[in-house]
Amino acid sequence: MILLNKTFFTIYPFTYYCLKGDTLFLYNTLNGERFIKSNCDKNILDIITKLYNTNNIGMVEVNPEKFNESALCFFKEIKEKLFGDIIHSINGEFNPVQIPKRIHLSGNRFSEEILFPDKSKGFTQIKELHFFIMSKYKFVPGNNSLYRQFLTNCNFKDCNQDLKFEKFRDLVEELMSYELSIVTLYCDDIFLYREYEKLFAFLNNLNIKIELVFSYEYYVEKYSQIKKSILNPNIRIILHHYNLKELEKDFCTEVGLNCFFVESEQQFNLVEENISEIGIDNYHIAGIYNGNNDSFFESAVFIELEDIFEEKIDFQSILVNSEMNRNDFGKLIILSNGNVFANINNALIGNYYTESLDKILEEELKNGSSWGNVRQRVAPCSECVYNCLCPPISNYEYVLGKFNLCKIFK
Repeated sequence: MILLNKTFFTIYPFTYYCLKGDTLFLYNTLNGERFIKSNCDKNILDIITKLYNTNNIGMVEVNPEKFNESALCFFKEIKEKLFGDIIHSINGEFNPVQIPKRIHLSGNRFSEEILFPDKSKGFTQIKELHFFIMSKYKFVPGNNSLYRQFLTNCNFKDCNQDLKFEKFRDLVEELMSYELSIVTLYCDDIFLYREYEKLFAFLNNLNIKIELVFSYEYYVEKYSQIKKSILNPNIRIILHHYNLKELEKDFCTEVGLNCFFVESEQQFNLVEENISEIGIDNYHIAGIYNGNNDSFFESAVFIELEDIFEEKIDFQSILVNSEMNRNDFGKLIILSNGNVFANINNALIGNYYTESLDKILEEELKNGSSWGNVRQRVAPCSECVYNCLCPPISNYEYVLGKFNLCKIFK
């Protein structure tokens, strides 16, 4: 038997590559080196396209003698910059292979076929629970969409009952036996909740992180009662500030985090002056869109290409971005009437009071639009070579109805 010499092209397993049209992007996850080539010729396009075919197992047979000058220069540069290589198989009976990268998600790929029907595997994906306690919530007066840009909304037109304490307790206790790591409750008017004493007694005995979110005004008003009720060091208080002028140091410095929402550069500067003056270092400032502040919102929220590559990106993060939305994955938001959302800006996925949790999770994994909603699946990001390196789709984008809050791809 005569064994013929063969030549193969491969891209190293630590190199991410993306081909959109005739534009090829390469990123070395070990050293952060990146390469982009537009108007790739047919030789290059054919070879890269074949790499996407899993049957080739990361290797494409090539004939360098048929390369034109452009292709020869391309493959030489790829080799020199350690993105890939030309491999010669001399008298080899077997072709070389390149093992593809895979996502490690609690031992499983992200797919409903693997996570279900064994509900315990689905339960291990839930890391965060967010609860609204009261049916009438008082966060953002007027334009509720402002607050929705960050986490959730306060439009409770269909929410006509307070949280069922027993249901809340049972759900938290069940998920604590898996991988639940944090419970967040939105607490304005909490002392009007008829079972607030049971609630605090339960929270004070939990051995996981707990966040209680108050508006600054309500926290100041009920300060003594709140402090008296909290006995668990695992409980962290978060204050949301909408009035940016009236701040008292003692209230702000003792809590876990102060969140300031600003609509203009003037407001941003005012917040920075205030926090500097009274010495707050536990804060976060977020820009919000009000429909009339395009210039400020663009400067505060839109990302540029260098923002993406400010820090080196590992391959696992890129793969995760291609499969799941890290802003939403593992998170459930539960309104006081039992309605469950993976993201409040997307569709209802069930009601915990009337449906089992495994059925609700199955709905999100099979038909939902939050946990698995990635940039590869929305326009115009789906046509951008950077879509798996960008931050995940955010609530800003859901509220505004556009998915390219960037200065990269229009």
